[in-house]
Amino acid sequence: MSISCSAVRAFQDLKYISAVKSRGTGTAGDWRAMRYVSRVFRKSGLEVKFDAFEALAFDERSSRLTVLLPEQRELKARALLYSSPTVLGGVEGEPIFARFGGEEDYEAVDARGKIVVIRRAPDKDSWWKEVSIASERGAVALVVVDNYPYLFSGTVETGLFAPQDRFRDVPRPIPSVVTSKEDGEYLLELVGTSAKVRLEVDAVTESRSTRNIRGIIRGRGKNREKVVITAHRDSANTPGANDNGSGTVVLLELSRALAQKKPNRTIELVSLGAEEFFGQIGAQNYCKTHKEELRNIKALVNIDMVAVGSEIKIITEGHWPDRTIKHTQWINRLLSRTAKELGYKAGYGTCVTGCSDESRFIDAGVPSAWLWKPDDPCYHTSEDTVEKVNANDIKAAADIVGTAVLQIVNGRS
Repeated sequence: MSISCSAVRAFQDLKYISAVKSRGTGTAGDWRAMRYVSRVFRKSGLEVKFDAFEALAFDERSSRLTVLLPEQRELKARALLYSSPTVLGGVEGEPIFARFGGEEDYEAVDARGKIVVIRRAPDKDSWWKEVSIASERGAVALVVVDNYPYLFSGTVETGLFAPQDRFRDVPRPIPSVVTSKEDGEYLLELVGTSAKVRLEVDAVTESRSTRNIRGIIRGRGKNREKVVITAHRDSANTPGANDNGSGTVVLLELSRALAQKKPNRTIELVSLGAEEFFGQIGAQNYCKTHKEELRNIKALVNIDMVAVGSEIKIITEGHWPDRTIKHTQWINRLLSRTAKELGYKAGYGTCVTGCSDESRFIDAGVPSAWLWKPDDPCYHTSEDTVEKVNANDIKAAADIVGTAVLQIVNGRS
């Protein structure tokens, strides 16, 4: 038994969901998407349940990076997630260069009272250590020069997997932003010329409410056993068309396609909140709230970023600095076989920057898999917009996951 989803309908869903500045945790964009997801689930005939929880959210209102001397010029800037705000009027200082911001990069650099400028290392998205070092060295701010023309949303989190280590205090909080490659190169040309730069960051870090939304299709036989399909709904201070509007609309298409299939086991579609900030808080909340039900989950498939880039990848493992998460082989093989049978191309891959929500379920003992495309040039930038996505890729992911899930929920074992 296979399913066939609609690329056209999925694209229309995505246009609505991503027509916002951000779906950050607890923002207006997040709540707008929540209402839309729950409405589609209900219209499809699913039983809808909500799990409300609090998460530490970051809301950037504005950031300004201004060269004051030798000429006045505005540069692009976006705050790192969880950056400290500046006082009214911002902070000012001479720009200095500290390569990639490690301890060894300050051997000949006096950062006291200065604005430290560093380059972004390949695949790097967490800068807790670099901000901490700059802070300890007496800098008043940190500017990261990206390798691309877009504004990347990095974070001042550690990037570690362990929840208790994910967020650590910076010794002396300082504002931190990313600038584009072009503006960053201009800024670096000013180093050593007695230039003066001002940085202003208006942002708030606070606990906000959000929800996991569960759409349930009750099984007709072994209804206590279930297969779960997840996709996070929030975005990293971006429109989030691919990350992860694409996964969200896969859930919506699957709600329409699977609702009439009368499965033997229960199917649960879960729109998770708060994946981007602070380390998959929505997934952690699900595992805590439904701890006693986790043993009944035969398989979980997570969908995150499937509409931009080359071929879709079935992830075998994700590498965090402090942990390697191995995904469930039998689910991966089923997804690969299903893709081939449907005429879609799907390869195997790994992720060097950790994992998505499925990692928290794996850590809790749930057999889990993840579909992902690793090569989106607009990842975590303001350019992650609906015009960049391939709606046919969304359909392919939905067809593969939906067909594979039907095999599991209707299988004998």
